[in-house]
Amino acid sequence: MFFNRVTKPIKLKFYSNHASAHELFKPDRASAFMPSWMSGSDSRVKHCYGLRSSFYDGFGIPLWSDLSIQLKETAPGKFDGRYDFADQSGLSKIKFENDSSPMHPRSKMLFKLSSVWMCECDEDIKFSAMENMWSSPNRKVEFVSGVLDFRFQFATNMFFYVEKKNQNLVIEAGDVPLLFRQLSERKLKIECHYDPEKYSYLDAKAHQIPFFSQNHMKIRNMLLHGKKG
Repeated sequence: MFFNRVTKPIKLKFYSNHASAHELFKPDRASAFMPSWMSGSDSRVKHCYGLRSSFYDGFGIPLWSDLSIQLKETAPGKFDGRYDFADQSGLSKIKFENDSSPMHPRSKMLFKLSSVWMCECDEDIKFSAMENMWSSPNRKVEFVSGVLDFRFQFATNMFFYVEKKNQNLVIEAGDVPLLFRQLSERKLKIECHYDPEKYSYLDAKAHQIPFFSQNHMKIRNMLLHGKKG
């Protein structure tokens, strides 16, 4: 029984409402996005256990569209953020915060990129998200790390900082800015589906507000143990 529990793969099901993302930019095992120089170079860096192991497990989500961001100072210390998605599908969305808060320093703006992929897992397994600097090290933005649990939260949104200064930058489609690593030795089994209806269902489910409050730990305890908040 112990052997079966360790070898049983963790099943992740991804659902998208974006047809071209499903066709061209599916989520996949992190090993599919390993930099080519790691196998073709004689550099000693490629033999680094920590670097290589970060690609052996986990998964990545390629960006599904070029994203252009323009920052312009409108008043001392105040910046206006404008953006354009190359896909022009109307499905790609982004928000930004200009004011300073503990979440981001005064010198940077915080952006939230709403992912076109929802993820569903039937097990209580946490995933750590870390910036993948090897995908595009000169993208000029800083992606935020975190921890997710796809049994209770389904969105794969990405947060990143942009330095407050007059600038134009482009994050390219196909860039894999984050690697998600399961906190488990078990391997992953990944399925990807184009299913706008299921995507909308999971999106709505993720935004439901229980009567006690939108609190992750209370939801987790209620589902796992039948406890009320």
